[in-house]
Amino acid sequence: MHYFKTPDNRVAALSDEDLERGGLELLPPDAVEIEEAEARALAAVAAVGPFNRDALMREARDRRKDILDALVGIGFAAKAAGDETTVAAVLAARQGLLDLTKDPALAAATTEAQFRAAVKARYAQLVMAAPANVQAAFREVAS
Repeated sequence: MHYFKTPDNRVAALSDEDLERGGLELLPPDAVEIEEAEARALAAVAAVGPFNRDALMREARDRRKDILDALVGIGFAAKAAGDETTVAAVLAARQGLLDLTKDPALAAATTEAQFRAAVKARYAQLVMAAPANVQAAFREVAS
C-alpha cells in the first residue's frame, strides 16, 4: 500500500494495482508519498475531528451496504453463468468496500468535506478497477 498526504494533512492510500491503473490522477497534484507510520500518525491525530465522524461513518456504511447488496446479485448471476472473471471482480470490489472504513484518509479527515472527499475518492478507485458490469452497481446506488 502507498500512502500520500496533501499540505493540509489529508491522507490517501493506493495499492500497487491502483497506481498501475492511474490512481495518482485521483490525488491532488501537491500530494506527496509518505510512510505508513506517518499515515497512521496523521490518522490518529485526526481521529477526533471538529465534526460528527460517527454519523458520517454510519452514512458511509449505509451507502456501502446498498452497493454490497447490488454486487450480490451481480456475483450470483456471474457464478451461475460460469463467469469467473466477473465473480473475481465482485469479490475484489466487495473487499474494497469492506475495507472502506479502515482507509487512513477517512481517519485523517478533519472536516466533513474532507471525509466525504475521501469516501468519494475510495469509491472512484474501486470503480476504476472494476469491469463495466460491476461499475453498474456503484452507478445504481449513486443515482
